Amino acid sequence: MNLIPSDVYFSISEIAAAEGVSENVVANDLNELVQDIKKAGLFKPEMVQGRSINGDLLMNYHAGKSPVTRQKLINLAKSKSANSIVNPQLAAIVTLATQLDSTMQRQQELEARQDKLEASQRSITQDNGMVSIIGWCNNNGIRNIDNNTAKSMGVQAAAYCRSNGIEFSKTNNQVFGTVNIYPDYVLDQLFGE
Repeated sequence: MNLIPSDVYFSISEIAAAEGVSENVVANDLNELVQDIKKAGLFKPEMVQGRSINGDLLMNYHAGKSPVTRQKLINLAKSKSANSIVNPQLAAIVTLATQLDSTMQRQQELEARQDKLEASQRSITQDNGMVSIIGWCNNNGIRNIDNNTAKSMGVQAAAYCRSNGIEFSKTNNQVFGTVNIYPDYVLDQLFGE
């Protein structure tokens, strides 16, 4: 079942305006799509009417687009077909599809942020046996450590290293600018179980 009624038509100019691209780009993309659908034996003559396409073809066109573009096309379809959807269950499905698409876009944004944070954490943990407080905590399964606790642990680790003649140094960090790094064994000794 399609979310957009097949008897509602969308002009190339409406689709181009919704996407923010030229009509030629949309026409070329649609031409390729129609050729693919014909090759698959799924084309129906009512899918195209002059320079307009019906809801079935718009759904196929929409599938290959970015989340932002899909959202724009869904909004176009909702505004154009709102009066055509007489079945309240179908209208609810259209609404849910719109919300799902928005949620998926937000999830992609959050995944990108998580990747950046994980890269930052990897930069905190050094390969030469030196590690920051946050890096050590993450490596030892201690999650959600607050900055004050990390700072206090750093003060203790620095004092221990100075009093025992153990070298520690600084490294660049995307979040904090620079952070101290200590020998892993020192942090194990001070804070390990």
